[in-house]
Amino acid sequence: AGAIGSAMFGISPNYSIAFAARFCSGLFNANLVMTKAVISDVVPRGKMRAQAFGYHGATISFARAFSSALTGLTAAVILDPSNTFLDDRYFLPAMIACFLQTCAFLLNLIFVPETNSSGTKKKAEDKSMLAGIKEIRTDKLMVKLIFSFCCTSFSNGAMLLGVILYFTLDVTLNGLGLSALGTGLSYCWFGAAAVIFQLLFFKRLLNKYGTLKLYEIGNLSLSAGCALMPLLSLIYFTLGQTTKAT
Repeated sequence: AGAIGSAMFGISPNYSIAFAARFCSGLFNANLVMTKAVISDVVPRGKMRAQAFGYHGATISFARAFSSALTGLTAAVILDPSNTFLDDRYFLPAMIACFLQTCAFLLNLIFVPETNSSGTKKKAEDKSMLAGIKEIRTDKLMVKLIFSFCCTSFSNGAMLLGVILYFTLDVTLNGLGLSALGTGLSYCWFGAAAVIFQLLFFKRLLNKYGTLKLYEIGNLSLSAGCALMPLLSLIYFTLGQTTKAT
């Protein structure tokens, strides 16, 4: 789904088709969920599983840093100005994403085994989605975690979009006026900082504070970031930075 969506986005002639491509890609793309499910299957419960999820997050951050820089570098490349599709500056990065996602699909298809036992798989198949929802509703801790994660995901997604809009907004409108390359490199540093934290500090903080406290610290940090987002222009103005050049 991700590969097809990326390819469709790269050849989209207008905004409506580009929006539909990204919508379908997000609707049918469950790789993050399945990756976490596999980790839960193969890694024992406890701090070892928490560390595995931390390394999983570091992998995502590394990929985000690399892909942001690569997208910024390739977004300015026009392959053929006379061609309807090849004159789109987002065609090349979209095709690169399509190629990598296709490679990931083939690797999973050939090399990744089924991690669910046959008994567990059969038991899961006997339950409907409605039965699963009813079972979750009886677990108060799970309900609280799901609600908290929904709020966190909503805020994180809004922050990612808000940062991009602020980076690319014209300086006359109090934005930074960055190009696609500048925005990509900025997100590269963002991903690199996440990799450093998750590889060097996550395990230590997990051992010191525990899973719940570390989760609370992460939520508090995200809340602080959301609160600072509207104040960025004021902070830059106070520091004397009014354009991307200064």
